[in-house]
Amino acid sequence: MQTPHTTHSSNAYNPPRTPEVYTLSESANLSIPADIRSQFHQDEYGKVLFFTVPPNDVNPVPEDKRTLNHSLRYLADKARHKEEETKKRNAREADLEAEAKEKFKRMKEDAEAKKQRLVDQKVVQIATWVKKMDKGTDELFQDLHGENWKGVREAELCRLALKQEEAHKKQREHEKFLQRVRDSKEVPITGFRWI
Repeated sequence: MQTPHTTHSSNAYNPPRTPEVYTLSESANLSIPADIRSQFHQDEYGKVLFFTVPPNDVNPVPEDKRTLNHSLRYLADKARHKEEETKKRNAREADLEAEAKEKFKRMKEDAEAKKQRLVDQKVVQIATWVKKMDKGTDELFQDLHGENWKGVREAELCRLALKQEEAHKKQREHEKFLQRVRDSKEVPITGFRWI
């Protein structure tokens, strides 16, 4: 005869213990200072209560203040993360702003340097052009007037300077005339005067 096969499982359901409450003896209870005793649960006689299992409801928020919200820990973590993100964003924005200022400064310096190079090149080109013009004028006077070309050129320059001076003088006189015409067309408003 065979015996039936039985299995013994060590993972059997173990029901929770029923909560049990204990109190201290009168002398042990009185040996705890009153301010410390007030922080613990007490029975109606003022004795400190000890439990074998933790209470089912361990919510530290009072019943009248309870609403459906996130936990305090979650809210604290959320505020801390938000503050960290704000600091990171502000630091990143400050870095970007400093980088943009530096880039703008470099671009401005490059533009000014380029502008100065162009001005310098123009000055050199104009000076070269003037030298070539003077050289060409000298060659023209040498071909036309031979050995006495320098004296003829000086006389021509003096004559040209006199013509320019006369032209400037006529221009100034013409401007004065136009100003007198404009002034004569204006009627001054002096108001009414008794004679």
